[in-house]
Amino acid sequence: MAVPAAPSLALSQPPRPAQEPRRARPRAPRDVVSWTSSIARAVRQSDLSSAAAALSSMLSSPAAPSPNDVTLLTVLSACADSPSSPLARPLALSLHGLALKLFPSHLLLSTCLARFYLASRLPHLALQLFGTMPVRSVVTYNTMISGLMRNGLVAEAFEVFDGMPGPDKVSWTALIDGCVKNGRHDEAIDCFRFMLLDGVEPDYVTLVAVVSACAEVGSLGLGMWVHRFVVTQGLERNVRVANSLIDMYARCGQVELAAQVFRSMRKRTVVSWNSMIVGELALFQKSKVAQTLTHSISGYGTLPVSISKTVQPRLHISAGGYLLDSKEKAITVKEMSEINQWNVAQQNEVVSI
Repeated sequence: MAVPAAPSLALSQPPRPAQEPRRARPRAPRDVVSWTSSIARAVRQSDLSSAAAALSSMLSSPAAPSPNDVTLLTVLSACADSPSSPLARPLALSLHGLALKLFPSHLLLSTCLARFYLASRLPHLALQLFGTMPVRSVVTYNTMISGLMRNGLVAEAFEVFDGMPGPDKVSWTALIDGCVKNGRHDEAIDCFRFMLLDGVEPDYVTLVAVVSACAEVGSLGLGMWVHRFVVTQGLERNVRVANSLIDMYARCGQVELAAQVFRSMRKRTVVSWNSMIVGELALFQKSKVAQTLTHSISGYGTLPVSISKTVQPRLHISAGGYLLDSKEKAITVKEMSEINQWNVAQQNEVVSI
């Protein structure tokens, strides 16, 4: 008798219900940290346009939270760092009212707004904001002093400085450096003296500014005092300080003192060479300038990469239009463009100007 075949397994299983499509989980609303992170990412990529778009979406979305102080600081700092961007000014101006509305007494936001106005050549708005600030920090004062000096408002910077309780090293340096850059060299030196009387110790940035002022007014005595102070503070190997001392000595006619500083430098820049060249030319005119420079360049083991364009006209004026090399051959200033072809590969060659 034949055994009936077993029923198919597929036929014996009950039919499965049709699978329902998966439903997407509802997204949790983005919090302020998430929004701020997106804006900060765009700022780090120097993409102010994307940062502005993200902030606009945050402000216009009904489900989005209000920006916090970090959000606004991130955007305003980006505007202050890129004042030439076409988006910076309208974006910062639009955020000014929002920042004061949400955080009316926020010190960092107000200081950041002032920094933006000063960087954007809108010092009058910075002064207006500064006048309404209920609380001001040392950073606020220093921001105003340096920013007003950059805008050429020396009197206003002094006024802010005078109202500052306990100016620090940064405050004095901003005042001194601002005076130098605005051509007020005597005032810069006076400020330096008052800084010392106030018991505030200068740093290398202060000293570079003071030495530059000494070079402009020919104050060799103060410049030499600053040099001694530099040595006592262990700053003689600072390249910027050394370059300023070389320039000061050279412009005061003390080329030998400039050469001493030059020889003591472990690392020299084009500024170092420029200052020495101009100083020697100004003192010796058409004499053995080239022989001195040839010996210096071949003996010190370092060559200038280039002679700046600002020095070449001064070479022409100082040397009467030409220099003399060790063979007493005239070389015109035009031919000195060959110096700009020097590079590191030529350091082992004997160069004769």
